[in-house]
Amino acid sequence: MEAHDSFTHESSPREAFDRDGYCVVADLLDAATVASGRAAIERLITPTTPESITYIWGTRRQTRTPEVFIPELDAIALEPRVLDAVAAMIDGPFRLGGTPIVTVTFRGKVSGNVQDDNWCGHLDGLPAEPFEKIAHQRASLWLAMADIAPTGGAMTVVPGSHRHVHRRVATDPAWVERRRKDNQYTRQNGIEGMDWNPVEITCKAGDGFFYYGHSVHSASDNRLEQTRIIATYNFVSREAFPPTPEALAKEFSKEHLAGMSPRMREAVGVGGDATL
Repeated sequence: MEAHDSFTHESSPREAFDRDGYCVVADLLDAATVASGRAAIERLITPTTPESITYIWGTRRQTRTPEVFIPELDAIALEPRVLDAVAAMIDGPFRLGGTPIVTVTFRGKVSGNVQDDNWCGHLDGLPAEPFEKIAHQRASLWLAMADIAPTGGAMTVVPGSHRHVHRRVATDPAWVERRRKDNQYTRQNGIEGMDWNPVEITCKAGDGFFYYGHSVHSASDNRLEQTRIIATYNFVSREAFPPTPEALAKEFSKEHLAGMSPRMREAVGVGGDATL
């Protein structure tokens, strides 16, 4: 499908993503869709939801996928503005590459905070290939189901840190070996030459943001009464990550696949060559 003019490859979101390792795209979901998604999430996730349903990290809860899924969230992956935004970030045809992940951060401690300069970030592993090759094979889109305000548990990123990570991986084997054992990044334990300027990704309900997992990032403490509620959709290049039976078995449970609408099954690549 073709992207709207506001989401072409020359537009600012993709450029910002390449430069900073993240970007915000406004108004991807209307108020009714946000309300429906938020209600479905709040029915499942509470401060007392057990570890059999969610991973627990401080006051942050993240659903265990693919075994845990919320059927009401599937249709959001097919929203036109969502697909247009993803089309601007992934080169070529793409598909939904995993069960939507829910992340809820209640008031309390997670990874410190920018205001007190005690925030601690991490990487989602070390990259195996250059940024230019892999950056636009995937798109991790985090959709806000409630406003995310400063000090409200926001995803926090060190802008441009992915460039330093890739450079070190390509040139410094000793650094790679050390960082395989030490995946905590702070002002005192950062990357030589990298400015330590972590930024909270704040936005309104219905907005979304893309982030690159090889950037230094983590959720900050939530000091507000407002709960941070996110639904994450991981899209992948169909060429780089074809929907083989083995891949689909890792990405979705049998129960989830069986209950999907025909359009959703096409979106994940089940039973044919349909693409988004």
